[in-house]
Amino acid sequence: SVSINNAFLPQSVRDAAILAGVTTFGYGMSTIDYGRMQNDITRENMRLVGTLEGDIGSSWKWQAYYQHGRSNIDVALRNTTNNARFQLAVDAVRNGSGAIVCRSTLTNPTNGCVPANIFGTGVISPESLAYFKGTATQSQKITENVVAISANGTLGNSWAGPISLAVGAEHRTERAEAVGDALSQTNGWATGNFKTNAGGYNVTEGFGEVVVPVLKDSGLGSADLNGAVRLTHYSLAGTVTTWKAGLSYGPIPDIRIRIVRSRDIRAPSISEGFAAGSTQAVDVIVPNSAPNLYTPGTFRVTMVTNGNPTLTPEIADTLSLGAIFKPRFFPGFSASVDYYNIRVKDAIQQLAQNDIVTLCYAGVSTACGLITADGSKTITQITRVPINVASIRV
Repeated sequence: SVSINNAFLPQSVRDAAILAGVTTFGYGMSTIDYGRMQNDITRENMRLVGTLEGDIGSSWKWQAYYQHGRSNIDVALRNTTNNARFQLAVDAVRNGSGAIVCRSTLTNPTNGCVPANIFGTGVISPESLAYFKGTATQSQKITENVVAISANGTLGNSWAGPISLAVGAEHRTERAEAVGDALSQTNGWATGNFKTNAGGYNVTEGFGEVVVPVLKDSGLGSADLNGAVRLTHYSLAGTVTTWKAGLSYGPIPDIRIRIVRSRDIRAPSISEGFAAGSTQAVDVIVPNSAPNLYTPGTFRVTMVTNGNPTLTPEIADTLSLGAIFKPRFFPGFSASVDYYNIRVKDAIQQLAQNDIVTLCYAGVSTACGLITADGSKTITQITRVPINVASIRV
C-alpha cells in the first residue's frame, strides 16, 4: 500500500491521485533489481562402526555391532527480504530540509533505515538493498545409534537336508535437532523462515528366520520352505509384527520356482517426523462449490512445511511369484519371470497445497485439519506435513 505522499512517487501520478480523491493505492512492482536468492547448504556426514563375531560350537556363528552416525547440515538462504525493514524502507518522505528519508527516521534517526525507490527498474540504491536484504539460516543435526546382535546356524537335519535358523535383536535411536535464526521464528523473512525443532524416537526389535528343506533331488524335484517373523516396537508409533512365508521349488534342475507372501512395513523417517520446516508464499485455488467450506477464488497464502511426529508406519501386503530358467541344453543362458502384487495402506504422502484443499472438499478430515482460515472463511495458511492418507497398489 503506497501513500501519495511517497517521496519517490512521480508527480504526474500524485496529481492524478489527488484529482481522483485517492490518498493510498495498491502497487505491484518488479523485483528484478533485488537479485536472486541463493540457497547455500553444507553437509557433513560421519559414521563409526565396530563389530564383533565368533563361533558357538561347530555349527553356529554370532555377530554383533555398534554404529554411530551423525549428519550436520547448515542452511543459508542468502539475499532474502526482511519484511519489517522493507516496509520501513518503502515508506519514504522528505524531511525538513527536503532530503528523502524513511518516515521512521523522523522519530528514530538512528534506526539505520535507507529509503527505497520502488517505482521503476534501475532506481533502487545499493545502500537501501543492503538495509532490507539479509540471510535466513538454520543449523541441523541428525544422529543415529544402533546396537545389534544376531546368530545363525543349523538346528539339525530333516530328511532333505540341514534346517537353518537365524535370530537376532536390534535397538536403534534416531534424533533430529534444528535451530533457525531468530527472525525466522516470527516469519520475519519474505521467504525461508526456517524453524527450530527437536525430536526423536527409538526402535527395539527381534527377529527369527528359518529355512526347512522338504525335498532334495527326489523324483518330485527339490524344495525349501522359508519363514520369518519380526516384532518391532516404535516409541512413537507402537508395536507392529511383520512376517513372510515362502516356497522355493525346482521340479527339474533347469527350473526354479518361488512364491513369497509377506506383511511389510515402512516406518516414518526421522525427517518425516521431525523436520524443522520453513515457510513460503504460494497460490491456492479454492473451488466454487456448495456448500462452500471456504471463500472461493485464488489466494496468495503462507505455506508452512514441517515434520509430523504423529505418523504411523506404512503397512503393505505383498505377493511375489517368480521362475528362473537355466536350460542344460543351452549352457550359459538364464532367464527369469517375476510377478508381484503390493498393496500399501496408510502410505505417507506430503501433499501439494491445492491437493490439500481438493481432498478437504472431498471430505478427507485430515486434509481439512491442515487449513487455516480467517473470520471471513478466507484461507490464510496451508500446513504441508507428511500424513498417512493414501493407499497404493503396484
